[in-house]
Amino acid sequence: MTVGQAQFTPYNQSNIWGGYTSQRAPYYKADPIHGENAAWQFPIGGGEIYLPDADRDIIWWIRVDQNGNKTVTPFDVMPHQEPEPVDMNVILARLDALEEKINAK
Repeated sequence: MTVGQAQFTPYNQSNIWGGYTSQRAPYYKADPIHGENAAWQFPIGGGEIYLPDADRDIIWWIRVDQNGNKTVTPFDVMPHQEPEPVDMNVILARLDALEEKINAK
């Protein structure tokens, strides 16, 4: 479209973003397996994958090296717990009691 002497190009996403359009990130889902035997039997050509165990709180790390040797390593899984806050008064009281015991000898 021409407006006076200027050339006007209608909005085109490829002009603004250099031809790239937004795409969703790929979605991967690892279906749970049932036990160590299933981890050893899981088909993997190369690389590594982490798979949850459906029967226990374990994650199986399955690796295949360049020679085709498979390694299966279990990792325990437990819910995250925030550490208890440190009470310096308790630590200082214990330290004072320890100093008294040492000085008494």
